[in-house]
Amino acid sequence: MTSSTALLFDCAAIRRIEAAWLRDTAPGELMAAAGAAVADEAVRRLRALPPATGVLLLVGPGNNGGDALVAGRLLRRRGFSVQAVGVDPILAAPPAATDARRAWQAWHDAGCRLLAIADAAALIDAPLPPLVVDGLFGIGLTRPLAPDLVPLIEAIRRRRACVVAIDVPSGLDADTGSPIGGDQAVGPIPATATVTMIADKPGLHTGSGATVSGSVQVARLRDLPLPEAPAAVRLVAANIAPLLPVRSRDAHKGSAGDVLIVGGRLGMGGAARLAARGALAAGAGRVWIADGLPRTGSRGEPAGAPAAPIDPVRPEIMRFTMPDGTRSPRRAAGRQPPGLERFGAIVVGCGLGQDPVAVRLLAQVFAGGSAVVCDADALTLLAQAPDRYPRRAGATILTPHPLEAARLLGTTTPAVQADRIGAAIAIAKRYRAVVVLKGPGTVVADAAGHYAINASGHPVLATGGTGDVLGGMIGALAAAWQAAAAPRGGAPRPAGAATTPIPPIPPITAIAALAACAGVWLHGAAGERLAASIGPAGVPAGRLCEMLPVVLGSLAQRNGI
Repeated sequence: MTSSTALLFDCAAIRRIEAAWLRDTAPGELMAAAGAAVADEAVRRLRALPPATGVLLLVGPGNNGGDALVAGRLLRRRGFSVQAVGVDPILAAPPAATDARRAWQAWHDAGCRLLAIADAAALIDAPLPPLVVDGLFGIGLTRPLAPDLVPLIEAIRRRRACVVAIDVPSGLDADTGSPIGGDQAVGPIPATATVTMIADKPGLHTGSGATVSGSVQVARLRDLPLPEAPAAVRLVAANIAPLLPVRSRDAHKGSAGDVLIVGGRLGMGGAARLAARGALAAGAGRVWIADGLPRTGSRGEPAGAPAAPIDPVRPEIMRFTMPDGTRSPRRAAGRQPPGLERFGAIVVGCGLGQDPVAVRLLAQVFAGGSAVVCDADALTLLAQAPDRYPRRAGATILTPHPLEAARLLGTTTPAVQADRIGAAIAIAKRYRAVVVLKGPGTVVADAAGHYAINASGHPVLATGGTGDVLGGMIGALAAAWQAAAAPRGGAPRPAGAATTPIPPIPPITAIAALAACAGVWLHGAAGERLAASIGPAGVPAGRLCEMLPVVLGSLAQRNGI
């Protein structure tokens, strides 16, 4: 019984479920189901490999090793050549765990043997490398992989061997997605596919886990409801549509949301334009870029001359002239300039700068009630002096990459990457915001500790400017929800919210959470489309905006809208 799911469970919950199920099932029943699921996945992979490809089992001392041996016996019955290597403690004596001991004995009773783990690298380096079943260690591993596994891991990487991991790639923390023991540790063993038992785990989808887990399938083992609440949700296409504001047939540009981009200063006009284009592509009704600089002198325009289009490529984007008081040191930094209250969302930081003008602009944006999306320079300013900015009544979304996240927490980038989920939640609590921690398996978290992990994305997004586009997209979605909420005077809830698998969101951050979750998935999906239609690299960030309406259209078609 394998399936894909959007729900994520931490290891503590998985252990409680497994313990309860072991008490009311026959001995070996769960291991038999696990081994069958692994064997089925191995057969699917073997069908795409040369016909003579054999199977190499990596057998550990616990139940993962038992699962591998059960799968190996099933694969032998299906006619595949199967060899097994084991860790030293089980070469001459069976493992201690009851079900693993039975599997070990059945393997030897069938006339099979275990080779030393030191032989594995040579077997993988054979002219035709085998399919590898990684049953070394599961979620119970608490220490780094031993250095003597380095030749094995290097051989797997060198030969690009197909690896099916059991439960979790050996050496990966299934809760955090980081290598056990930190970046300097051996491993994890990279997998082509992971068959994870009982339920999906967050660490398989963020940080190193997003890279080494391959495609993930869940083997439920029993056809029963899970008796534990999920820790989080994975953002997949099936659960995104309820997070998008629905336009009524009488919608107009004013009801679709107004977005202001505050940035693009000091020679960084392109950053603000990319954010504005992202907002337009995500469906904003109207988009402005704030013009906080004099119109004379810096551009050489004669006084009184008509202003050039703020974005010649997208003339729909309008110019908003920040009030003169914005640049005056006599104006209180915590007061909002008149006119900003009209915007449902303000995206601040894309090319904002870090000078005194930028400090005042950020403080004045924070002083209002609009939803605020902070990116780039705004995050740096906030990290430098968080007490400088007023506590907000409106929704706030912070969109840091790992280095910016480290600044916000006063720590290091490796510390953030060691526990991306924990870092995102810590930032959300410290700044009373919804946080989008960008990177492989982007994490969206709120101050109550709820989080989601994004499933979409592609390395084509690894280029300058894609973060600006994301900021504009999230701003557009937040503005649309603000516009939808305004007639009712409260935070909106999507249709069918009672059944959507997004954890409950506190009312003050409901709009922020909805916009952030939907925005990061749409952004990643647009990257996937871009890579498929143009190429996997070398694509400018602005091309993302062309794909967003296509992605939105496919969602609408999928949901019969």
